[in-house]
Amino acid sequence: MAILSAITYGISFPLSKLLLLRVPTFEMTSLLYAGSGLGMIIISLFMRQNTQKKEDKLGREDLPTVVWMIILNLAASSLLLIGIRLASAGTISLLSNFEIVATTVIARLLFKERLGKRVFVAIVLILFSSLLLSVADFSHFQLSIGALFALLACICWGAENNTTAILSSKDPLQIVIVKSLATAFFAIIIAFFTENLVYQWPIIVYGLCLGFVSYGLSLYFYITSQRYIGAIRTGAYFATAPFIGLILSWVMFGQLLTMSFMVAIILMTFGVYLVASETHVEDE
Repeated sequence: MAILSAITYGISFPLSKLLLLRVPTFEMTSLLYAGSGLGMIIISLFMRQNTQKKEDKLGREDLPTVVWMIILNLAASSLLLIGIRLASAGTISLLSNFEIVATTVIARLLFKERLGKRVFVAIVLILFSSLLLSVADFSHFQLSIGALFALLACICWGAENNTTAILSSKDPLQIVIVKSLATAFFAIIIAFFTENLVYQWPIIVYGLCLGFVSYGLSLYFYITSQRYIGAIRTGAYFATAPFIGLILSWVMFGQLLTMSFMVAIILMTFGVYLVASETHVEDE
């Protein structure tokens, strides 16, 4: 289940780039999350028929947290798609690992969570890798605009991850449905006033299906895996998702490999391994 979660999410990077050739950013965001929300409603109905476990539901007291979760998710999703539009899907896929850094740093600053030495080293490696991937021209230190959008998306998702963690005791499927449908709704409202919408049904269906598989179904696999093998092992397997997207991007778009890109891959891989294999926070 964890590997399926990584695969279904990893394929979203190159496939989203293909769709972005025809669909504007906010409409694309809306399609992806509408597909996720509608698909998860179907899955939730199926799960209710096959389980006796009752999950705690969201209440009125959770409304402020839910609102921030939706705002941050909408911002992150849109920024990531802009990044994918402006840069190679492989680069953006690998840069998505920066979300680990953002989530960890925000958790440390706001929630005072302690960091082990391995995680600290991993943060440094991922930060350096992100710098290598973000600089388009080292001779004149020209930053890649697409990479910067991707990094901003990761920061928003890091904040959203910590916000969602506050709701960890609630029904995870309900959280996903609410987040997905609300994000889809506000994204299409923004798209209606700012973009030229695409009304071609094949493209709309493709976007909804991609959202269901890469956002909804991926999360369903992730949640299911956590209940069988735990959060740490699930996270370790899911950390392969950006690399799956990277490999598929190479196959689809034939991205040329530079020396800095290869160094970034090696450092990023080791950094992700350190985070994924961290089982406890060291005392020292």
